[in-house]
Amino acid sequence: MSRLSEAIVEHYSLFSWQSILNLAKQRQDMNVAEGLHERYTKSKDYAHALRKHEIGVAGEYSLCRHLGKPYAAALDRTVPADVGSIYQVRSVDKHARNVKTGARRGLQALRINPADDPVQVYVLAVVDFELKNVELKGWCYGLEGKDRRWWRTDCGSAAYLTPENHLRGMASLPTEVQA
Repeated sequence: MSRLSEAIVEHYSLFSWQSILNLAKQRQDMNVAEGLHERYTKSKDYAHALRKHEIGVAGEYSLCRHLGKPYAAALDRTVPADVGSIYQVRSVDKHARNVKTGARRGLQALRINPADDPVQVYVLAVVDFELKNVELKGWCYGLEGKDRRWWRTDCGSAAYLTPENHLRGMASLPTEVQA
């Protein structure tokens, strides 16, 4: 179980934040050129899909920055993971609201899809567009996240949604050699 004080917060200057958004736009434009759309939302709405990429790139970039690794996943579909060879980043918008009720979400959750690799390390990143920061909340192995307690069918496509308070703290994030 994570202690929320162990979360890592990456803050960005306006210039750095704009660079992240530009990478997301390049990723979305590449998808459009290849006739691809979001796997899980099935969205063909450019603005909606672009926002998904902005959220994803911000989280991935932040984990790279935290680990001191170069960011390669934005435009390279051949890399085995979002970061390095073992890390998958699941990013959420801090200010997202429930589509049906309009209420702000409480605790965030780490989404693991049924087909996701059970040995990869999954990291929850919470993106705050207003403050231009990303909070790396915690992590778990895919197998740990695929706990039947977290199975949900009311979240678009069915997935495991592991609550942030059931994640390991970022201080214990394994290195690629340890995993």
